Amino acid sequence: MIADLTTDQREALLLTQLLGLSYADAAAVCGCPVGTIRSRVARARDALLADAEPDDLTG
Repeated sequence: MIADLTTDQREALLLTQLLGLSYADAAAVCGCPVGTIRSRVARARDALLADAEPDDLTG
């Protein structure tokens, strides 16, 4: 599922959600505006939820 994300989406998601960087810090690492990181994370979450099976979401 994560492998299906774009490289930019995967990077933003991993930096903010797994490594715990703030959006501002992730933006500095990626060399892009904070709003771009927010958009990439939101799109990554949407893509992951769209690909998830119902059992994946309910346990």
